[in-house]
Amino acid sequence: MQYGNSYSQGSGGYSPLAAYQEVGVSSSVEGANPEQLIQLLFNRLIEHLEHSCGYIEEDKLSAKLTALSKALNIVDGLRLSLNHDDSPELSSHLESLYDYISRRLLEANLHNDISIIQEVLVLIKDVASAWDTLV
Repeated sequence: MQYGNSYSQGSGGYSPLAAYQEVGVSSSVEGANPEQLIQLLFNRLIEHLEHSCGYIEEDKLSAKLTALSKALNIVDGLRLSLNHDDSPELSSHLESLYDYISRRLLEANLHNDISIIQEVLVLIKDVASAWDTLV
């Protein structure tokens, strides 16, 4: 899996580093290489999805909305950081998957549906596991 190499805020384009910092991570990730940064994004995405399930169960809908919004931001960051030049076919498949995941999360938010979030968690964990084997 190839992701783009624009990982600093001053690049003028999308910055996964900025997205990671935007979702509330206070630890320094500036020393992380691109592959490690993607791992961190997957880990943070999984955390937000798991928290959103708990918030639905506890009827904390404002917190659920915040967690799902952060999850959607990370999914968008992963999609935008795909490198279509190095692996066009794989990038295209991942982009379709990320688009599907975004649609499902919007539906989960609308209907407070934990089963949809759990479906997305399985998909994300599979991709994250594959990524971990490559890094």
